[in-house]
Amino acid sequence: MSEETVSPCLEVTRTVADSGGKDMHKCMQCGLCAGLCPWRSVESPFSLRQVVHQLQLGVEGFESDDILFGCTQCRMCENNCPRGVATSAVVRAARAVLYQSGALPRTVSAALGNVRVEGNPMSGNRDARLDWTKKLDQPLAVEGDTAMFSCCVSSFDPRGQKSHRALTDVLRAVEPKISGFGPELSCCGGTLRAVGADDLFSELSEANRKVFEARGLKTLVVDSPHVYDSLLHDYFGEDQPPPFQIKHYTEFLAERLASGTLQMKTPFPKKVTYHDPCYLGKINNVFEPPRQLLRAVPGLELVEMPRNRFESLCCGGGGGRMWMETPADRRFGVLRVKEALATGAEVIATSCPYCVSMFEDGRIVLEAEEKIQVMDLSEIVRAAL
Repeated sequence: MSEETVSPCLEVTRTVADSGGKDMHKCMQCGLCAGLCPWRSVESPFSLRQVVHQLQLGVEGFESDDILFGCTQCRMCENNCPRGVATSAVVRAARAVLYQSGALPRTVSAALGNVRVEGNPMSGNRDARLDWTKKLDQPLAVEGDTAMFSCCVSSFDPRGQKSHRALTDVLRAVEPKISGFGPELSCCGGTLRAVGADDLFSELSEANRKVFEARGLKTLVVDSPHVYDSLLHDYFGEDQPPPFQIKHYTEFLAERLASGTLQMKTPFPKKVTYHDPCYLGKINNVFEPPRQLLRAVPGLELVEMPRNRFESLCCGGGGGRMWMETPADRRFGVLRVKEALATGAEVIATSCPYCVSMFEDGRIVLEAEEKIQVMDLSEIVRAAL
């Protein structure tokens, strides 16, 4: 009986460390990350503990689509790591090394190609970025110092467009002069950083910052937690605060609710459970504003799933997974819809276009279209105006 011998390649380890993954050396291989990972809920070859160990040793085996690119960067591991390892940075650094060698998953490469050509990963025509506004009662202004950043999913995906029109109606009810952006705006770039395409992210973020500066922004309202996280943490440097306010729409509306500007008077008599998006909740600690809005809706009964707030189950769309194929029996969105159904809820609500997409897919897989609705929180608020 022979044992397989591995030959460490310290050059790989050094390259990943130099690309931003130095924290991998803090890891003591306790395994807590693997135990807390949402992939533990399904059959999967992904193990963050194993990935980090392979990177520490410089051995092969972490490069495949299902391994290194399995991570959704939900931060469940990072938030609970006893050594404070920045696991998301380690994963991004390893992906950056593969990106530089042209070894990204095929569908991710296609999404990046779309961004390079049209400024969005959805293969939508850049000039069609405002087409979703054609069904609004009134045209959307494209000038003014209070504006909303429309996620690429919200701008080009039909289901995302539906939610975004609802949000626009609600924002106009409390901020009549709210404006948007046209073809001059590109993807926020959050997914680009997540998959290691740092050069493309730098290019797009610089272009977007020039658009913001030309507008003279005072307040930017964003619909997507992924946009929110990217703008807050990656656009203006660690020691340089944004030159204008950046608010996720749930924060913006909760403030208007507290001031009395937002008033909901129409009953919405349904049992609703709320899903915390990872990039809004676990990563940026925005838990209460969405719940404040739901509790203010007349007739609505809010019920919590067992896994909520910091323990919320990832929808599966983060970290570039939105643009990768996942077998139906491995989709976190399917598991989350099951958890929502177990509460007796009639609606699973969230405040992220990625999550809405994943849950719509989940209820189709479960053949539960007649049992539960998937709604963006803005759709509920509009119904209650």
